[in-house]
Amino acid sequence: MLEELQTIYLRDNTTGVVHNLSTGGYTFTSASGNFDARFEIIYQATSLSVSIPTFNESQVVIYKIPTNEISINTGNVVMSKVKVFDIRGRLLQEQKDINATQTTINVGLVNEVLLVQISSEDGVVVTKKVVR
Repeated sequence: MLEELQTIYLRDNTTGVVHNLSTGGYTFTSASGNFDARFEIIYQATSLSVSIPTFNESQVVIYKIPTNEISINTGNVVMSKVKVFDIRGRLLQEQKDINATQTTINVGLVNEVLLVQISSEDGVVVTKKVVR
């Protein structure tokens, strides 16, 4: 009976989100690899304050899709614009007024290293290197 009353939370150490598991499942995106310290199970909320996650490179997931595009997912941070540069610093693509946490950009057929610069709605800029 006591177990039914216990609230269990999942803490995502990458995004800073604390999710009450009794309200439903937790959905997230991740790059491939092992992330042994990403999640924690906690049995009581640690504070009553609202925590605002910090937008950083580890929160951004970028991957190729078969249509010569890259998919960009920022978790719970809303993007305002994305710029794609080649390794020499030339602007290849720009997408403005995104207003979403996921977008796709056509980057062509050439295999090269790209720099993807993502700007959040609150002005934070993150740049991530992509090999495609």
